[in-house]
Amino acid sequence: MCEGSEKDAHSRVETPPIEAPPTTGRYGQPHFWTLSGWQGTDEEHPPGEARPAYRAVYKTLRLGIPAAEFGWPNLRVRFGHGDVARGGVTLPGATPARQRDRWILPEAGPLVPDGEMVQYEPRINMHYQFAGWEDIVEEVFFVEFVLLTAAEKPRDRLAEGRRTLASLKTMLELRFGPRLLGLELTEELGELFDDGHFNRSLQSQELGAESQLDAIPITNEETLLWAHGELNRHVERPVVEKERISLACDWYWSAIHADQLVTEYIELWFVVEALVMPDDSNIRPVRARLAEWIGGDEKDWQEVVGRHFGRRSKLVHGHEPRVVAQADVEDLRVLVEALLQTEFGTVDEERASRLRTSAGIEL
Repeated sequence: MCEGSEKDAHSRVETPPIEAPPTTGRYGQPHFWTLSGWQGTDEEHPPGEARPAYRAVYKTLRLGIPAAEFGWPNLRVRFGHGDVARGGVTLPGATPARQRDRWILPEAGPLVPDGEMVQYEPRINMHYQFAGWEDIVEEVFFVEFVLLTAAEKPRDRLAEGRRTLASLKTMLELRFGPRLLGLELTEELGELFDDGHFNRSLQSQELGAESQLDAIPITNEETLLWAHGELNRHVERPVVEKERISLACDWYWSAIHADQLVTEYIELWFVVEALVMPDDSNIRPVRARLAEWIGGDEKDWQEVVGRHFGRRSKLVHGHEPRVVAQADVEDLRVLVEALLQTEFGTVDEERASRLRTSAGIEL
């Protein structure tokens, strides 16, 4: 069930994509829904009639600033004192998922005796709810940025806003100190009219339910196999090796929780460097490891590994815009997870098959 409770009537609920993620198996994911709508609209400012924009407002921390406004064709920066309006969407009852921008409605339930076995009897939770909110932060010193954007998808527009304003915010930070942009009051998408009016675009996080997934067990035999296999082998490693793998795993967890695709991509590559690149300009050990554990020859992996390394270098050194596709991040994540598994002495066939397909390898 989907519910919306925004103050404006201009709202809609978007349905999930036609190609929904699988809900079966240990890699399954729920289907996800999003809500979109508008706040701040009126007869003179109808939704969808102005230029797409990104807005961010910061409160100073006990730092008085003069009233001032700076304008460019695509950007307005305003220093001032007064009220700051803001709003957004909440997902009551949901919990942030591991993946960025995704929330899950969790379920729970007892284990019920059934002869010599026990059965899990979950309380199915499929009550989808979205709720809009608005408030005003009164009488504060603030710095407001409103930027016209070119990207289409909400996530890309957020990334564009942060990326475009990074140099300006850094200059302000270094010149006036960290108290000027001391507290972010709001970061939002919308549209900017010629008279300066800003319509706020509501974009919820993606919401799914745990109850959509099939319930599958992990057996006692599997846990013992892990404990006496991967875990024991790791405990017996030399300290230097454990520290190297610990660093790689630290980058992995940091990457998969990153709030931007570019950050996730770069940090995933750091995992590769920590694992199998003693010389950060030599990617041959990566190809050799993949050939040994996944199949094929080193030359079969040259294009795949080289493509990721080249993209990483361009992103880090600014040879192309800081933009990366979701599919590229997912491909690199599978490669990284396979390399991590090789360190622990195992690779599951699902990952191996996907990697071989990406490299065009037939066994």
